[in-house]
Amino acid sequence: MKKEQVGVFRAPDKEPVIDRIAQLARKYPSRRAAARAWGININTLNTYYKKEANPPMPRENLLSRIAESEGVTLEWLKFGNDETPKKTRKY
Repeated sequence: MKKEQVGVFRAPDKEPVIDRIAQLARKYPSRRAAARAWGININTLNTYYKKEANPPMPRENLLSRIAESEGVTLEWLKFGNDETPKKTRKY
């Protein structure tokens, strides 16, 4: 019997946080530009893209920086709750 992986990162019918981060990052010409705009290290940002099967959950302070920079709620960024942001800062 195969054991199903359970974790806080992916809830049923919810996209992982990296999908919402990627959605915000697509407005920039590159991931590096997004990381610079958010005040985070590019290597830190790239870490979340590397592990597709079970990506790590970004720390709260990093998510807060991204949410504040992009004008989205932390709740939406972390969990996908609330509405998808309609207006976000354009690069």
